[in-house]
Amino acid sequence: MAMDFNDKPWDGKVMGVWGPEWRAISNNGPMPGYTMDGKLYGNSKLMLAHLNSQYKDMTLSGTEQKKVDTLVSLNEKYQDALMDSVIHWGWQHFHKRVADYPEDRFEKALAHMVRETSQSSGRSRR
Repeated sequence: MAMDFNDKPWDGKVMGVWGPEWRAISNNGPMPGYTMDGKLYGNSKLMLAHLNSQYKDMTLSGTEQKKVDTLVSLNEKYQDALMDSVIHWGWQHFHKRVADYPEDRFEKALAHMVRETSQSSGRSRR
C-alpha cells in the first residue's frame, strides 16, 4: 500500500493522508504513520522511540548509543511544544494562505492554540 498527500479515498493501491480511511484509522492524525506487529504508530515521537527501542545501531559505542537514547527521549518530551511553536510562527499562515489541506483539518489542528490565544488576550490572533 502506498500513501499520498491527497484527500482521495483508498483506491486499492493508494490511500490519501487526508482521505476518509486514513482519517478514520488514525483518529484524524496526519502523516507519518506505520504499522508494526499489528500496532498502528501515527505519532512521530512515538514512532522514533519505538524504532530506537527495537533497532539499536550496533556500530555505536555504549556512550554514543546513550547519547542517541537521550536525544530520542528529549524529542519525546519536547516535540509537541516545539511543533506547536513551528505551526504557530512558521506554518499557520502559509497553510491557511495556500489552502493545501481540508479546512476542518486546519481548524482542528489549531483549535487549542486559538482558544488559548483568545482566552489570554480576549481575541483570536489567527
